Parts: sequence; structure tokens; C-alpha cells
Amino acid sequence: MSRSRTYHIWQRIKQRCHDVNFVDYPDYGGRGIAMHEPWRHSFEAFFADVGVIPDGMEIDRVDNERPYEPGNIRFATRRQQMQNMRRSKWWVVDGVRYGSATAAAEATGISASQIGRMCLGYTHNETGNWIPPKAGCTAELKYPEVRDA
Repeated sequence: MSRSRTYHIWQRIKQRCHDVNFVDYPDYGGRGIAMHEPWRHSFEAFFADVGVIPDGMEIDRVDNERPYEPGNIRFATRRQQMQNMRRSKWWVVDGVRYGSATAAAEATGISASQIGRMCLGYTHNETGNWIPPKAGCTAELKYPEVRDA
């Protein structure tokens, strides 16, 4: 299966988490994200637990602060993954919480860029004045970084 898509995804996860020379290492292994030890050492163990990764899907960690391990992975589309990144935000518009600005836009009929301006505030292009966030509209990180006391 060394030429399969599932095998290549397994290799990339290993590189991200354990190869200090890999470009993505700082965002994964460099911040403590590891791969379940049996999976790290054996594609067969990984495949036995995960199976074939369907076309159009990727492996996504449910909790971005935990390792690639049984119970913390799922198959996800690219869009789902984009909503589950460290910089992803919860958007609250008129008391309703959405998993992304895109989801808020789809539900409200307001563009995602307008949702961003409403919830984060913005500098007006013509006047240069700061326009504060709209009351009842907020954005907060889904995964706030844990800071040492």
C-alpha cells in the first residue's frame, strides 16, 4: 500500500509530528503534538485502526491540542478542517454561535467579510475612523493558547 493515498497521509502525519527538519514540524511536533506510538512505528497498526481514507477527506484531530490518536481523529473535508484550526473562531451574531464566519454568513445572508467587520470592528477606508464591533457580535478563538502562569 506504499503508493496509496492513505499511506502518504500517514507519512505526512509522522513528518509533521516527529521530523524536526520538516517544514510543518513547528506547528505540530514543535508544540507537542505527537502521533500515537503504535501508529508512528507501523503503517499496519494505523491502517487497522483508521482504514482507507475516503477520497475528498483528510485526517483531522477533533481536539487540536491532543495527539493523532484513537478517539481524537476523524475524516473531514478541507472545509471542515479549515473550521478546526488553532486560529479558528466561534462567531456569535445576534446571540447565535457559529463555527465559522462562512457558516454565519450562510445562515444570516450577510457576507463573511461583513460578519468579520461586524464582530471584530474595522477602520473605515475613506475616513480612517475606527468602527467598533456591533453589539451582540463577537468572535473568540476556538482554541485559545494555554499560557504558563
